[in-house]
Amino acid sequence: MSDSFDTVKIGISKNQALFEMENCKIVTRLLDGEFLKYQNAIPTNWETRIKVNKSEIQDCFERILLISASSIEKEKKYPVKINIDIGKVVISCANQNGDAKEEIYPETEGKELEIGFNPKFFIDALKAIDDEEVYMEFGTNRSPCIIKSVEDGDYTYMILPIKMKD
Repeated sequence: MSDSFDTVKIGISKNQALFEMENCKIVTRLLDGEFLKYQNAIPTNWETRIKVNKSEIQDCFERILLISASSIEKEKKYPVKINIDIGKVVISCANQNGDAKEEIYPETEGKELEIGFNPKFFIDALKAIDDEEVYMEFGTNRSPCIIKSVEDGDYTYMILPIKMKD
């Protein structure tokens, strides 16, 4: 084993950086301006909120995804419809292969709502959460869904809706 190390030369100018190694040069531009203030895009008020067991709703979305993603036209995905009523949430999807419907009975607050989503986005977010229960907050049927910890957690997930056909 050799004790020699490869040398990396670094050069920085006003708007570029250069990294030069034995057989490789990497030049990159430095970004100007401020990073996007993403906090402004996350809604702080909700009109409808559910407190739900994370595993229960994740399992619902995974079962519904089987119908949503089973289109004959592989590039076409079918949205999942979420209907929120007092004390009841119905998650459903229908396409040319069939339809699926799941009902759960979480704590609900606020207005009744019907909204559409890509179920894969919910599954991805819910898989990353360790909490047993989460809040899912909704505005209108065109507003994003915000997933937060019931406790004071250190995460916020935002999922954008899909416009449903009438």
